[in-house]
Amino acid sequence: MEMASGGAMARHGWGKWIALTVLMLAPPAQARVTGLHWDGPPQPAFGNTDFPGVGRYQLLTGQVEGALDPRSPLNRGIVNLDKVATDAQGLVHYRADVMLVRPVDLARGNGTLLYDVPNRGGQLLLTRQVNGRGSGDPALASSIGTGYLMRQGYTMVWSGWQDGVPSGAIGHDDGSVSHMLAGHFPTAVGVTADVREEIVFDTATSDVYTVAYPAADLDPARTHLTVRERVDDAEQTPKDLGFEWIDATHLRIHRPKGFDAGAIYELIYPARDPVVTGIGLAATRDVVDFLRRSAADDAGTPNPLLDAHGQIGVQHAIGLGVSQSGRFLRDVLAQGFNHGESGQRVFDGVMAIIAGSRKSMANAAFSKAGDFSRQHETHLARGDQFPFTYATTTDPVSGRSGGIMAAMAPADQPRLFHIDSDTEIYQARAALVSTTADGKPIVQPSNVRLYFTGGSQHGASDHPAHNPVAQQLTNPLDNGDLVRALLSDLQAWVVDDVPPPDSRYPSVADGTLVPPLDPRAAFSAIPGFAYHGVTNVLRVKDDTDPAVRTVGAAYPVWVAAHDADGNNIAGIRHPLLAEPLGTHTGWNPRRPGFAEGELSSLDGSYLPFARTRAERERTGDPRLSLEERYGTVQAWIRRVDAASQALVRQRLLLPEDAQRLHDAASERGYDIFDKPLY
Repeated sequence: MEMASGGAMARHGWGKWIALTVLMLAPPAQARVTGLHWDGPPQPAFGNTDFPGVGRYQLLTGQVEGALDPRSPLNRGIVNLDKVATDAQGLVHYRADVMLVRPVDLARGNGTLLYDVPNRGGQLLLTRQVNGRGSGDPALASSIGTGYLMRQGYTMVWSGWQDGVPSGAIGHDDGSVSHMLAGHFPTAVGVTADVREEIVFDTATSDVYTVAYPAADLDPARTHLTVRERVDDAEQTPKDLGFEWIDATHLRIHRPKGFDAGAIYELIYPARDPVVTGIGLAATRDVVDFLRRSAADDAGTPNPLLDAHGQIGVQHAIGLGVSQSGRFLRDVLAQGFNHGESGQRVFDGVMAIIAGSRKSMANAAFSKAGDFSRQHETHLARGDQFPFTYATTTDPVSGRSGGIMAAMAPADQPRLFHIDSDTEIYQARAALVSTTADGKPIVQPSNVRLYFTGGSQHGASDHPAHNPVAQQLTNPLDNGDLVRALLSDLQAWVVDDVPPPDSRYPSVADGTLVPPLDPRAAFSAIPGFAYHGVTNVLRVKDDTDPAVRTVGAAYPVWVAAHDADGNNIAGIRHPLLAEPLGTHTGWNPRRPGFAEGELSSLDGSYLPFARTRAERERTGDPRLSLEERYGTVQAWIRRVDAASQALVRQRLLLPEDAQRLHDAASERGYDIFDKPLY
C-alpha cells in the first residue's frame, strides 16, 4: 500500500485523519491536483453486473482542477507555460475532465490503476484492442465485452489531456453515452507564428476548412496556398486555385481543375494565441500521482480510491495508450513526466500500442496533437523526429544522441511493452524502433519489450469492409486477443516480478526487415495486388517550427518480410495468421480518383484465398486455395486450435481467448468454406 505507514491507526479511521492533516500543513506544491468536482454520487457501472471474485463496479465522472508552478523543474519544459496568467502565488491553473470506474469493494480489486489515455477525447479501452468490442459506455452491460478487465479487478481511469476535443456526455440512439474527456488549458494570448496545415478532402464536394488556431491576419497576402497530387510532386499554384477567409477560423478553398479528390492542399498562414497544450502531459502525471498518493484535495474532498479503512486502494499504475494515445505516452516518458510531485514514479508499467516510432507533438507551440504523419495525409506533421526508440543511441542521419528513456532517472523508468501492427511498419517507420538508421539491431533496456502483431492493421475492422478511398477490402485480423495476453504479462511483471515473454519484433539482423522492393516484400504475384515500394518516408526536419518549411536527409526504409501468401513471418503470429484464410497486410493502396497508388491512411488489406483449386486456377492466383491447404473445415479448425495452444504455452494468448477463437472458427467456418470440403 502507498499509505501503509498508517498501520493500525488507519484500520481504526486515524490514517485518513493523519493524511488530511499532513496535506493541510504541507507547503504549496509545484504541480498537483487542487480540486475534485464530481457530477454526482457514484453510479452503478456495467449494468450493475456482479463479477466473480471482484463484485460490482461503480462509475464517477467530473473534473479535476490543477495548479502548476512554471518555475519548478517539474514544469519548466512546458512550452509557453511562462506566457500565461498566474495567480498571486505564481501558479498556472487548468481543468481536465475525468472518469473513473472502480470495484465497489477495492479490497476485492487487484490493486492496479489502469490509466487509459483518451484518444481525441474518447476511450478505447472498452471498445477496441484490450477488452473486446463493447459500447464504450461504462454504465452499461453492453460495454463488458470479454469482461476480462472487470474479472481481473482493475480500477480504470481516464482524464483529459488534449484541448479542443469534445467535452461532456454525448447520447446515442441505442441508449449509450460517450463520455468525451478534454483538457481545458490557458492560452498564450498574443503569441503568433506562421503555421503549416495540410488538407486532403477525399471528397468531391468539401471546400470549407477549419484551421487549428485563429488567423492573426486575414490579409490574403499573408496566406500561402498550394496544391499537389502526391507528396513528392512539386507544389503548384494554378490560376483557378483560390481561397477566401470566412472568419478567423474558417476559409473556403476554391479547388482547381485537373486534381482529384486525394489532392494535397498546403496552407501556411499567420496564427495567434496557441493553447499551452503541454499542460496535458503534466495533467496526466498529476492526476495519476494524486490518485495513487493523496488522501484528499485542498477542500478535503476525499480521493475516490480510498478504501473502507481510509487507505488508498491501489498500489500500482499501468498507463495504456492506443495509437495517438500511445504516442502521447512516449512523450510522457521522453520529456520526463513520469516523476510526480510526490517524488515517486507515476506509471510502474506502460503499454504503448500501435505508436510506431512517432511521438505526439503534445508539447509544442501551435501544437496539433491530432495530426500525425502518414505517407499521403499530413506527411510533414510534427512529432516524429529522433529519438525513435527506448535505448540511448546515436543517430547517423541527424547526428543526435538520445532515447525515449534517456531523460529519466532509473527509479522513474517503468516496465514497458511497445506493440505495433504491420501498418506502423509502412506508415510510422516502426523499423526504427528496433533498428538503427545504419541497419544495426538495437539492444533495448532490460525494462523494455517490443512486440509485433504480424498481419494486423492499425485498428481491426469488425469484418472485411470497403473503404471508398482504398482499393482492397480492409483487414479484419484483430490483435486484441494478443494484447489482452500481453497486458496480463505486464501486470505480472509489474506486480509479481514475473519476467515477460521475450521481444518478438522484426529486425534487419534476422532478415525479417527488408527493403521495400526486396522480393520478400513484393506482392506482384497476387492478381490485382502489385506493390510499388510506397512507404511513409521520413526526413530530418525542425519539429519546433510550426510551418515546417524545410526538410533534410531521408532515413532508410525497411518493411516486414512475408511468406509466399503475403503474410508476415515475424512477431507474434495470431492463429488466424498462422492458419490464414487470406492475405493480411497493414497497408492498402488508394483507388483511382483519390491519388491512386498512394497509401490509404491507416487501412490494411485483406485478400481472401480462393475456395477451390479450380477457382484459383481460373483467376491465376498462385496462393493455395482453402481446399488445397486445409481440405475440410474441421481440419482448419484443428489447425487453428493447435496454433492457439502454442501461443497459450508461450503466454501470448489467454486460454479463454483460445476458446473464443475455437468457438468463432466453428461458427463461421462453414460460411467461409461454403460447405465442408472433401
